[in-house]
Amino acid sequence: MENKEIVEKALTALRESSAEFKAAAIELKGSRGFFAILKTAGKVIPPLVREIEANVKALGPEIAGAKKRELVLEGIMSLLPPLPWWAPEWLVRKLLGRAIDLAVAELNKRLGKNW
Repeated sequence: MENKEIVEKALTALRESSAEFKAAAIELKGSRGFFAILKTAGKVIPPLVREIEANVKALGPEIAGAKKRELVLEGIMSLLPPLPWWAPEWLVRKLLGRAIDLAVAELNKRLGKNW
């Protein structure tokens, strides 16, 4: 299964199973402004991470953390509103990737690797 398929499967499952997620995803896509995006992203990203992790575990344990990071990043990027001219996609991807790395490192430090 390819990255896009895994991400689409996770997003579809979340939209079908959770009206709250579906509403938050629509709200995120329509958000304007940095703080509005941050506020709404907090409702969308945790369930997305959990769903992608569940889908990846079903594929097998050989999926590396870097691939999981790329899957989550792909899902987040697909939910974001159109980027302004001053925020190129490569820069947003780099910054979001760094944020994901920091969040995972902190969770691993606090909870171990079994969260």
